[in-house]
Amino acid sequence: MAIKGLLPAAAFVAFAGFVNSTFAQSNTIPGLNVKLGGLSSLTEMGRTGTFPAGMNGLAMTTTACNTGTVDVPWLAAMADNHPIIAFIVVRERGTRMQQISDRSYCKHGFFALSLNDCSPCQHPSPNGTWLGVGCSDTYSTSNNGDSYWLGPPDEIDPWLGMWNPVCSHFDQGEPPVPPPADCDGIRSLSQSQVNALGPVAHRIHVSDQDLNFNSSNYYYQGYYNIRSEAEANRGDNLGSKKFTPSWTGSAWSIVTNDSAITYGSVLSRWNGATVTSNTNGSDDGRVYVAVKVTGPTNGLYHYEYAIHNRDNMRGVCSIHLPVSPCTTVSGLGFHDVDSDATNGWTLTQTSTEIIIQNPTNPVLWNSIYNVWFDSIAAPVTSGFSATLDEANPGPGAPTITIPTTVPMNVPFSNFGLGTPGCNGAHNMCANSAPFIGNSNFTLKCDHGPANSLGLGIATDAFLPSGGDQFFLGITLYNDILGASQLYAFDVNTDMNGNGTALAAIPNDNSLIGQSFTIDTLYAWGGNPCNPSPNGLSSSNAMQIVITQ
Repeated sequence: MAIKGLLPAAAFVAFAGFVNSTFAQSNTIPGLNVKLGGLSSLTEMGRTGTFPAGMNGLAMTTTACNTGTVDVPWLAAMADNHPIIAFIVVRERGTRMQQISDRSYCKHGFFALSLNDCSPCQHPSPNGTWLGVGCSDTYSTSNNGDSYWLGPPDEIDPWLGMWNPVCSHFDQGEPPVPPPADCDGIRSLSQSQVNALGPVAHRIHVSDQDLNFNSSNYYYQGYYNIRSEAEANRGDNLGSKKFTPSWTGSAWSIVTNDSAITYGSVLSRWNGATVTSNTNGSDDGRVYVAVKVTGPTNGLYHYEYAIHNRDNMRGVCSIHLPVSPCTTVSGLGFHDVDSDATNGWTLTQTSTEIIIQNPTNPVLWNSIYNVWFDSIAAPVTSGFSATLDEANPGPGAPTITIPTTVPMNVPFSNFGLGTPGCNGAHNMCANSAPFIGNSNFTLKCDHGPANSLGLGIATDAFLPSGGDQFFLGITLYNDILGASQLYAFDVNTDMNGNGTALAAIPNDNSLIGQSFTIDTLYAWGGNPCNPSPNGLSSSNAMQIVITQ
């Protein structure tokens, strides 16, 4: 495999003109298709600080293959039509997979070799200004880690693969040159400026602390973003490999464990997770959502979500997850790619959904964000979707809908067995999961008649599983009188129509998996057994299933 190094400026062909970015993929070229053909050699190219609190500048080797039917422009900056290569490093530890690299600078391609690593090169480029059909091109680790060719991701429209050289990082230099040279479209970033940036510079930043976990799985990902490539052809533009880092006493030794590339989002490497993705139609790029659910532990399921923005220009600023109205979530956690502790996402719960968001800190392209929480609701793996809000406006849909797993299957559920009275149905619920030995398990009824007396009842006639026991407090009742037998307890509501009744669950493993149905019948102006004409109100029945 031939690998190119830095070429003199005379080898480049200038290209004038820049098409302004729009959100619709209006620049698609039929037959244009580039694949990530090779990925290897993640390497520490420099570091700062003292172990175990140092920072490392990493880089990797990537190969592009032209698997399409047309040649692909490969013009060097300051021409605008060339590939952009983006990088991510992630760690899987415990129940979580998260990005441990920063949102690093991207490699600007500058010269296409005409190699045969993927298939016979049908149309070699005599001066490296295009990648011919069937041809391959490799950038070495030292080349992909050369800050002379690394620019900030915010300058790139990943949806269209567009980059404007005017006023860019390359145009301005580092430190920026004075006007008008900083925005004249002529490169100001010099090799001497790059040499002064230090050993980490704009390479992939990963800290010692994030690499120093022996019990973790590590992966690195490369992604070729190609101008005018149709979205449908981008699935093999990115891929990942597993690696093992080890500290030698002076540097990190990184061993790649995979021989083959795993294509698609690196989130597909997350053990036990489910990964789904979508776009908002035809107006912006693809976003992946991965979810892993563990538990229950003490009646709580732990939900881990990771959001990977592959090439969505507008970014994602929130995730809406359907949730059962009979549950609450707790223990919200959040992880992004910066070190700012003040810009985390916050959680709001309504009767129908969980909203986790921060409009000022969106998931930008080539980034992975994590959110997690606990819920008494068990996961439902089909029939529901996450709705992701895009951070910035555009002509297309403002949201992306992605099927995913959600906390919807509560161990108790309202399923409408009660008959509403003149006051309308009210809602039965509970304060926590009905697990064995939960002495604080409390039944709740809201939106009932104010200051009323209610009978909480349970009957086998309502039990779809045909169970024959009902618990209340520490007393266990056996149904010996037939399916019509009711077991009752009193519930008094406050002025807002809310009432509670303690129903501690016995420490009896024989109850595990059994289901019970509870309903309430409220009377006001009298008592439930001899109501006055003022009225009766029944709730929708609530089913509970005892868990371990």
